[in-house]
Amino acid sequence: MSPNTNRRRFIKLAGTGTALSLAGCNALQSDGTPTDGTATADDDGQASGSATVALQIQLGQEAQRQLQQQQIQIQSQVQSGDLSRSEAQSQIRSTQEELYGEAIASFESGVADDSNLTVEDSVEAFGVLLVSGTPEALIDTLSMESVGSLYAESTFEQAKAQAQGQTQVTPNETTGTPAE
Repeated sequence: MSPNTNRRRFIKLAGTGTALSLAGCNALQSDGTPTDGTATADDDGQASGSATVALQIQLGQEAQRQLQQQQIQIQSQVQSGDLSRSEAQSQIRSTQEELYGEAIASFESGVADDSNLTVEDSVEAFGVLLVSGTPEALIDTLSMESVGSLYAESTFEQAKAQAQGQTQVTPNETTGTPAE
């Protein structure tokens, strides 16, 4: 299975999560009473409290260029027979994880002083974070250049499970059998 299949699958799941999270924006009833118990309304009727969402990090232009250059270089090594397809996929995943790791670290340092946001967990393989905070602070993250989109919390768990599955099914380079 190619890495694009996994990415397509994640994007499909994430799209579903987006629809669900948008639907979740209407979870507050008109009297300010939450339907799920995670947020409350203050005296002005504005949502307060805390919510948790999955947040997709976008790679910057320089990181995207690095990834493309790496992919071109690896593709030529595969064509020349210097690398097997499984080794190439492993190297590309490693490069993506490294670049997303840097982007995640940058995001975390950028919000470290914001008491309204907390990064709970991350999946570097996909550049996905589990972030909790006030609804207003979470929505404000969309104005950050490094943030692509917000998804339902369950999307993070799906991404985490998928990333763990990739790690466990990586072929052993010497025997071609699944790694343990």
